[in-house]
Amino acid sequence: MSEILECVGVGKRFGGVHALSDVNFTVTPGEIVGIGGPNGAGKTTLLEVITGLTPGSSGRVEFAGTDITGRTPEQVFCLGLARVFQSAAVFPSLTVFENVLAGVVYKGASKPRTPLTYRESDLEATRAAIDLVGLSDKADEVVEHLPILDRKLVTIASAICGKPKMLLLDEPVGGLTPPEIELLKEVLFKLKAHGITMLIIEHVMQFMSAMVDRVMILDAGRIIFNGAFNDMIRDVEVMRVYLGEQAAARLRESFAG
Repeated sequence: MSEILECVGVGKRFGGVHALSDVNFTVTPGEIVGIGGPNGAGKTTLLEVITGLTPGSSGRVEFAGTDITGRTPEQVFCLGLARVFQSAAVFPSLTVFENVLAGVVYKGASKPRTPLTYRESDLEATRAAIDLVGLSDKADEVVEHLPILDRKLVTIASAICGKPKMLLLDEPVGGLTPPEIELLKEVLFKLKAHGITMLIIEHVMQFMSAMVDRVMILDAGRIIFNGAFNDMIRDVEVMRVYLGEQAAARLRESFAG
């Protein structure tokens, strides 16, 4: 199989507003693909259509050889496509271990389990996911007392507990300091080494340049660029649309230096 994800003619309308229009792209196994673009370009809407949170108005989405168009988020997750939201969606009063365990238990559940029941294999999967993101020494800490980076890592651990083939991340470095961004990069590269393909929405260009194999730029719901990061920052029109002329000039100067 040459592609793990394929979007063909994907569109999404909200009344008379076309949030996405004829979006076509593929992602191959093992790639890290970045998605950029101005606010309102349709980036998050694209992830919502792919993962089934918002039904598309047209087109087809195929994942790992299966047509997932119209599937529910739960069905998409069980097929191996996981998503991490922009906000760190955690259970603040629970520990790191309890948060991830909840994800492990519910990853294949067709209905809520009350009370929460789990097997030894669930505990093992929880420990493995926590270890992979580097939180083993904080497994028993209550999440609300942790810094934002650790809370983001908890959401990633919860997403990978089902051993997904692909992970979609929405602005993962938002609110992080430069040292924290470096730590998150190390975690994401570790996930790639474990065979997880990634599609990442991000505005921080230094992070994107270091992480992605390829970048797509959306504007007004359409892909206006799909290629190497270095080619993107040399594309005057794309950078003008994305950042504005002055900011684009400063970015090209920073990478030239």
